[in-house]
Amino acid sequence: MTCVLAFAGSAMAAPAISAITAGAFHTCALTSVGGVECWGYNDDGQLGDGTTSESSTPAHVSSTPVDVSGLSSGVSAITGGWAHTCALTDAGAVDCWGNNDYGQLGDGTTAESLTPVAVSGLSSGVSAISAGGFGTCALTSAGGVECWGYNDDGELGDGTTTDSSTPVDVSGLSSGVSAIAAGFYQTCALTSAGAVECWGDNTYGELGDGTTTDSSTPVDVSGLSSGVIAIAAGAVQTCALTSAGAVECWGDNTYGELGDGTTTDSSTPVEVSGLSSGVVAITAGSQDTCALTSAGAVECWGDNYDGELGDGTTTDSSTPVDVSGLSSGVIAITAGSEHTCALTSAGAVDCWGNNNYGQLGDGTMTSTSTPVEAIGPQSISWSQEGPYIYGSGPVTFDASASSGFPVSYTVQSGPCSVSGSSLTLTGAGSCVIDANQAGDVFITPAPVVSQTITINPATPTISWPAPAAITFGTPLSATQLDASATGAGGGSLPGSFTYAPGAGTVLNAGANQTLSVSFAPSDSTDYTSASATVQITINQAPTKLTTAPGVSARLTRADTGQPLAGQTLTFKAGSSTLCTAVTNSSGTAGCTSATAVALAVLNQGYTVSYAGTSNYLSSSANGSATGF
Repeated sequence: MTCVLAFAGSAMAAPAISAITAGAFHTCALTSVGGVECWGYNDDGQLGDGTTSESSTPAHVSSTPVDVSGLSSGVSAITGGWAHTCALTDAGAVDCWGNNDYGQLGDGTTAESLTPVAVSGLSSGVSAISAGGFGTCALTSAGGVECWGYNDDGELGDGTTTDSSTPVDVSGLSSGVSAIAAGFYQTCALTSAGAVECWGDNTYGELGDGTTTDSSTPVDVSGLSSGVIAIAAGAVQTCALTSAGAVECWGDNTYGELGDGTTTDSSTPVEVSGLSSGVVAITAGSQDTCALTSAGAVECWGDNYDGELGDGTTTDSSTPVDVSGLSSGVIAITAGSEHTCALTSAGAVDCWGNNNYGQLGDGTMTSTSTPVEAIGPQSISWSQEGPYIYGSGPVTFDASASSGFPVSYTVQSGPCSVSGSSLTLTGAGSCVIDANQAGDVFITPAPVVSQTITINPATPTISWPAPAAITFGTPLSATQLDASATGAGGGSLPGSFTYAPGAGTVLNAGANQTLSVSFAPSDSTDYTSASATVQITINQAPTKLTTAPGVSARLTRADTGQPLAGQTLTFKAGSSTLCTAVTNSSGTAGCTSATAVALAVLNQGYTVSYAGTSNYLSSSANGSATGF
């Protein structure tokens, strides 16, 4: 409820978390940059994140910190009530959020708010705040006190028992006050003279005036007219810290929360056993109380049903017991309804007690009788990447942190670079990439997750336009064998080309004949070899027959005049075959028999024909039988 801060020991660098406060079942922290984060029960929006639930945890609960909407900076103090929370800004204004059934948010309404709303009339000039069960109070820079919210027992101190949704002046306390503490149904003020005054419910003597009569205006706490430096109010008990470092408490003592070794209520202050000196801060929960010593240790007493005394047991104690593991290094303490938290000089928040709503902030809802760190751990999940091929991408990584925070990536080694979550492959090989999440003031850095990502060599792209048809007898040349290779990014890739068949080869005539090429890149690290094929048509060569004197003819290529040897010519006269003859090296052949010549003469000429082959076209010619 009430958080009283003190720094034990010598001055030190400000921690990342500068203050903590516990509500009934939620906890909040103030960061060194003036931001506020809260965790725990959120049924009334007391976490201030704009919701009443967290998707990653059960409804109405967040067991890890969430940011308070709009309060990422500029806050100087925080306080938690039963189901509402308030913040004091650097400008001296007050914002509140959460439950507002009795006007405890101070905005002139009784409408609950899931995000901070400004307290009416308190836009400046406030120096301290304290939230009780269903009410809130502010200490002005002039030393006056104003309160708002629930007032059934007079806890607003204005002389009435009427609730107020806007601040009202506490009667008689327009100046001279140095600190305030709001309990569940009672409120107290510490004057600049070191005296304590209280008002509100007094069923158990929690006003400390020697009676059990409620009061709607401040009454003096018996025996504490001076010498007090801090105060704390719980549900039904109130305590004071004296300038000598001693602690005195009054009110309900059912569970020993007065710390005097008894369970007897007291309407006047009694000394807490064993704490006559050496205490620098106090805090009061529902029915337990704690003290921070000058050595940085924490001691607690009272109700221990949920382990809120932190001694490893659930046994109540009417005298102070040491909180396990916190014998030094603590700089602030705060108590909620059934849990307690401590802020260490290292900036850690340790909590213990009831955790049914995640108010311990350790990511669980398991209660504990010894401190656990509210700064939760996190881990990174990252499915194995790759393998990838050089030239592909860029690749987008998808690692995730259990905290929900974004993951960053760094290159340890290898042919790659990272920008944000995008990986650019700069070559083939193995890239070692680290996935990192640095955490924040509440979440510890995640263990680094490293991956070795295989980047396989790229296969070059071979470009080879289909060559135009050529005629049989034309040797293959660079005109047909003109493949090229490109690499990643589309640039020309150097290397050697091997063609089959190679340059100078003469192919037989035919359609769709296959030419192939193999490419060996000069950069054999980043690129594999590659191959490609194209189809080429080899046309039959044209032929020409030229008759000669007698029954003879010469066969040549029609396009080049090259004589064609070894080809069979057929000579006919009419329908009669005169002869067939094979051309010699000069392409000439003819009929030599007298009978053939005679028939040619008789028919006054002859026809010579060439049937062609797979490589040569057919041709024919008419010859004269003259010249014999």
